[in-house]
Amino acid sequence: MKDLSMGQLKAIANQCSQYEPNGVQLTSAVGNNNPNCANCNHYQNSKCNLDLIDEILNNLDQG
Repeated sequence: MKDLSMGQLKAIANQCSQYEPNGVQLTSAVGNNNPNCANCNHYQNSKCNLDLIDEILNNLDQG
C-alpha cells in the first residue's frame, strides 16, 4: 500500500462499511469530525487490520 493523503483516507472511510470511530475524534468549531481511516478502530500502525484500504481505493479510482 502506498502512502495515502488525508483526503484519500477520508474518502476511503466514507465508503467503508466497516468504519468504526475509535472515540479519538476531536470536533472543532469548523466541524472537523468527518470519517477518516486515521480515527477508525481498524486502522492501526498506519494500516487497516481488515485489509480493506486497497480494495476501496481501487473502487474509488474506477468510479
